[in-house]
Amino acid sequence: MKDLRAMWDYDIWANERWLEILVHFPDPQRADEVMTHIHWAQWTWLRRVDGALKLGLVLPDEPKAPSIVLARELARQWRDVLDNSDKETMVAYQNMAGESFTSRLGDIVRHVVTHGAYHRGQLRGMAGEQGMVDFPETDYIIWARENSGA
Repeated sequence: MKDLRAMWDYDIWANERWLEILVHFPDPQRADEVMTHIHWAQWTWLRRVDGALKLGLVLPDEPKAPSIVLARELARQWRDVLDNSDKETMVAYQNMAGESFTSRLGDIVRHVVTHGAYHRGQLRGMAGEQGMVDFPETDYIIWARENSGA
């Protein structure tokens, strides 16, 4: 689970960097919507995992706006799931269309983190389109170099 936990450490690192600059977008509404969507997806999958595994998590309210506090709480809860579950555990859930699926917890975690990276890429594109030149580079390798201990 160490590799999956590191993914969450990377994810919160990247999210915090983008959350710090959302207010600097010339047109921040769409950027706020994208970051809220990242939070919402993390929350939705956490709710699915909690329901399937009966972990008894106390989830925050459904995300309606971007927030560093919310991002940190969601990351903390995902780390708790990883600390108390096996990545091979099968999780049964329904998607937004009501279709039933079963996936390994490790695959769900990888999906949630890469989903966030995909949408942070959208934020980078928006920043460039809006003429911003001072925005964070949040590629995984940058985080890995900063956190390698070397």
